[in-house]
Order: sequence, then structure tokens, then C-alpha cells
Amino acid sequence: MKNIAFLLSAALCLGLMSCEQDYDNALDFSNTHPAYVDFPSGSTLNVAAGGTGTATVESPATPYREATVSWEITGAFTASGSLTIPAGASSAALSYAVPDTNNLTFNAAGQAQATLTLTSVSEGFVLGQGGHFENSTQAKNSFLSRPIVITKP
Repeated sequence: MKNIAFLLSAALCLGLMSCEQDYDNALDFSNTHPAYVDFPSGSTLNVAAGGTGTATVESPATPYREATVSWEITGAFTASGSLTIPAGASSAALSYAVPDTNNLTFNAAGQAQATLTLTSVSEGFVLGQGGHFENSTQAKNSFLSRPIVITKP
């Protein structure tokens, strides 16, 4: 009986020793995506001449610090500026003034075209989805600019 108890005890000890693992508390974050800023979609922004256009700029990861984003408009008119996504917020509204009809050239359909583009972002963030679209430059850049269609009021 003592031999059986000894053998069971020895087997249990050997079993527990074979399960020993070396636990390292150093977590590996080398393959993480950086916090990014972009437009939530690439859809067209429609605005009347002389009006104010708006677009949403987002940082889906809800940053722990604020992000300052620079932007520019080219095409039928030019404008530039910056906006801040506050710490703890995931988006901010970008507003821009559109010139009146006297300062725009319209096509036969009564429209003028421009493009709103995000040009830079503060340190610690990247423009675009941080490599999410690694194999497609077109898809990656599609959320960094938005077409603007300006119509006569």
C-alpha cells in the first residue's frame, strides 16, 4: 500500500514539474497599429455656394491625448486650416466656408468641384488606417480625401 501511495505521489510530482512554465511579464506590443485619423467614409460632400460645409474627422481608437489635424481644399476654391480632436473623443467636426457664386466657376450642370484632404496630424498619430490597407494605396488614401460638389443656391 505504501508503495502505491509513493508511486502516485511521485507521478503527481513529476506531472506538476513537467508543466512548469517560465512566465515573462514583458508584453509584446511590436505588432500594434498606431492611432490613426481619417474620414469615416469617402462619400461626396454636397454644399451650396456661399454656405458652410461640414465633414467628420475621426480617430476610432478614442485617443488618450488630443490630435491636431491639418486640412486643405483644392479645386474650385482653396482653403486650409486645422481642427482638434479632444482627448477622450473619437471625432470632431470640420467646418469650411464656401465662396459665393461670384467667386466660383460652374460647369454646365451648375456644379463646381473641389477636394477636401487631410494633410497632416500631430505626433503620435498617423493619417490613414496605419497599414490596414497595406496592399492598396487607393483604398488607404480613399479615407484621407473627400470630394466636394458645390451647387448654385
